[in-house]
Amino acid sequence: MVPYKYGEFDNKQLSEAKEKIKKKIFFLLLIVDPQTCNQFENICVEDAFKNVQTLINGLNELLFYPKEIVFSSSLIESALNEFHNPDFSYDRYRKLLLDAGWEIAKIKEVE
Repeated sequence: MVPYKYGEFDNKQLSEAKEKIKKKIFFLLLIVDPQTCNQFENICVEDAFKNVQTLINGLNELLFYPKEIVFSSSLIESALNEFHNPDFSYDRYRKLLLDAGWEIAKIKEVE
């Protein structure tokens, strides 16, 4: 069980939540990837980033501010900055988001 602001989550719940967040982070790769972005022309990249950051912000408060969320949010913000960079590099963008997903995966499920 993992304590949170209003009680406890069981490990499976937290594991499933982390997987969902990682999928949302990795979706940010698909909507910008030159190979797949044309499939997502109706998606606003900035809104997708905001949705991920809002979800992470809520989890951050519920789980009493684990350090992994600070790193993950910072990496996601850096990826958004890279997206807006005139010298945008998809490889840098990709690395930042993969690292962000890894930080989410490291959130402890057993306290």
